Amino acid sequence: MLFTVDEVDPTLDEMVQLAAFYQHFVREGRKVALLMAGLPHNISSLLNNKTVSFLRRSNRRALDRIPDGEVSAALVRTAQAGNRNVDAAALTAATESIGGFPFMLQLVGYYAWDENPRASTLDSADFARGIAIAQQEMTYRILDATFAELSPGDLRFAAAMLEDEGDSRIADLVERLGRSSSVVAQYRKRLIDAGIIGKRARGLVGFDLPYFRDYLQEKLDNGELLLEN
Repeated sequence: MLFTVDEVDPTLDEMVQLAAFYQHFVREGRKVALLMAGLPHNISSLLNNKTVSFLRRSNRRALDRIPDGEVSAALVRTAQAGNRNVDAAALTAATESIGGFPFMLQLVGYYAWDENPRASTLDSADFARGIAIAQQEMTYRILDATFAELSPGDLRFAAAMLEDEGDSRIADLVERLGRSSSVVAQYRKRLIDAGIIGKRARGLVGFDLPYFRDYLQEKLDNGELLLEN
């Protein structure tokens, strides 16, 4: 038997109970398997729960960003399956807003479709509204939750990256933070595991979580984030 769980939520007691029951089945030699999917910070929170620590031995796979071409193709295929077309300019705007993030692909597509479901073509107005709603949902469901999970050290590391227009050199971050390379490496690993940043070329990192750079910059600009050494 295969158990599947989508959108892992570590705050649900049922989630922990399911994992515990699964462990009992394994100990009894039952032919069972467990497949769980969720956002990086939710997966990490679940794995940190001592009750289900056995899950840390499971295979963990991180989904890469979806190439823009595949994002566009998925939107077009889905529209065509529903006997609808997609305006070319709207498709470009939607693809750029999604940024290769699977969750955003779901949100933008869903809300754009629902904006005017009887129209034969999804146009720029549909996607503009869909993108706006998706970004709002992205903020309170993903960005706010992710931000709340970060330690002061994590936030200092991420904020130090804002000084670079593109990717950041680890050597520059060490200098800005005034910490040893080993300490900075720990924060780097934590943010990579959380899906916030990702590796680039050797010695480089960049933001992977869509909109988090702008989200963090806004926090700083509004005085909502005070960084202390």
